Amino acid sequence: VFFVTMVFMCIGTGVESCLKRSRAEQRTEEDGDEGDSATPVPAGHVGGIPSANPRLQAELLEEWMRNSPLRVLPGSQQMAKSASSLFAALHVTFEFQLDSVKNQYEHFMSMILSHVATVADRYYTTDVGQVNEQFLLADALDDLHCELLEGFTRWRAKYRGYRGSGMEDTDGMVPP
Repeated sequence: VFFVTMVFMCIGTGVESCLKRSRAEQRTEEDGDEGDSATPVPAGHVGGIPSANPRLQAELLEEWMRNSPLRVLPGSQQMAKSASSLFAALHVTFEFQLDSVKNQYEHFMSMILSHVATVADRYYTTDVGQVNEQFLLADALDDLHCELLEGFTRWRAKYRGYRGSGMEDTDGMVPP
């Protein structure tokens, strides 16, 4: 239970990071620049913390780029790099079992694929049969981020309402 909770809390944070990188890459592609010009995540490093298992990161990245139907979407390569480095960092930082990390990575890929399908369906029904693949992955990631943190957000709002909680009202904005 602790492992799953920690993974989903870290995924929420990692998803936001992936979303920012994906959107930045998509803006670069819109400007006519090459999408690969974004600075890649160095092998063996995640957020400046040396990773003890660069092989895991490479294996997870290969899993996405070789087997995932998401690999053809714009921004997929950068998202795959971000997600694989995040999961490799979780393995090292919290000393999670290797197979558990791989299972949670596969679960994350399944969730993002499901959200891509949902967002594509929403695009199709609202945009007269057109699906804009340019922002499909980023919008799906944004939806997943909101869904994963929905319970926490409700809990925080309810807790904030109690006298003496010590939490400030942030008008819906998450403090840094």
